[in-house]
Amino acid sequence: MLVHKSRVHALRWWGMAILAGIMVLMATGAGRAAGLEEPSRVYGPVTLHYTGKIDGKSPHQMEITIEGDKVTGAYWYDSVGTEISLAGSLRAGKISMTETTADGKVTGRFTGELDPLKSSWQGTWTSGDGKRSLPFELIAVAEIVKSTERRLGHIDVTVARPIFHSSARLGEVDALQSLVDARAWRAARGMVSDDLQEFGLFEPEEDWFFFAADAQMRIWYCSENLISIMQNTFLYTGGAHGMYFTWPLNLAIDADGPREFSLCDMFIAGTGWLEKLSDYVIKSLRSQGASGVLSGEITALDEEMLARFAVGPVGLDFYFAPYDVGAYAEGTYHVRVAWSALKGLVDMGGPAAPVAAGARAN
Repeated sequence: MLVHKSRVHALRWWGMAILAGIMVLMATGAGRAAGLEEPSRVYGPVTLHYTGKIDGKSPHQMEITIEGDKVTGAYWYDSVGTEISLAGSLRAGKISMTETTADGKVTGRFTGELDPLKSSWQGTWTSGDGKRSLPFELIAVAEIVKSTERRLGHIDVTVARPIFHSSARLGEVDALQSLVDARAWRAARGMVSDDLQEFGLFEPEEDWFFFAADAQMRIWYCSENLISIMQNTFLYTGGAHGMYFTWPLNLAIDADGPREFSLCDMFIAGTGWLEKLSDYVIKSLRSQGASGVLSGEITALDEEMLARFAVGPVGLDFYFAPYDVGAYAEGTYHVRVAWSALKGLVDMGGPAAPVAAGARAN
């Protein structure tokens, strides 16, 4: 009898598939007989950033990490800028998170149905005493993605950066994501560049030869026309200790797309804004005990020293690395300047206008 070749191939394929299936079943049975169970799959970890409102007002930012059925994170009201811790669970699509202040007081709870793959989620916020219940809605903005790699055999690189959903949905790197990525990887790329330009020595037997670059980004404020991203960076290139600093990335978004803006872009020329801002920050640093200010070595701050700032409805947050205004052992310094302290100085046609209503001249 003649059998068509295609039928022979089909029979062979099915025979191999059946044999493979039998082998899998035998292996599974043997594993169970030996007391070995297949590892269970756990969802996460995944970190997501949301923006939202409670009862149609009280705009806030929220960042949560989901791993299995555990949820942790924080949220903060745009107009207050103080983080409130979140902890809870996600089971069968239902989420429950308790909010706790820094002193351990339970101030509320978020409950609802959450699908982390959806662009938004809704639920109910209940006050800590249970007397008030209000609806909330949150919009997914970005996933915070952690990447690790070793460059040139001795530079350990860790970068956590937001991958914005606006870019991820397109399946490509858009202008916004390109700006974020460039900043996130800047420190590591600089270290690699120095090596390739032969600025360093090849001494792998020495402990100091192994470098590290760790950049952790976090969205501080996000709206349709302004994004401010915190970036905490640690660098080790040999020596007694590494260096760490905060360098936020501030982006204005308009019809032409996103663009990074600097401190001077926000203020009105000729108003003496830099001197007034410097005086305010110096006063705060003095009260915090910054040794460079207390000694009289630093009496004023120029634009370069004030270049590391974050922007939001609560005001401007300035960050100073070790050695900027004090000794290394003093660590970093942070100064918040409320918009109300900058009345008549902010350009209401500039990039900070959407959040700087408190700086309007009377």
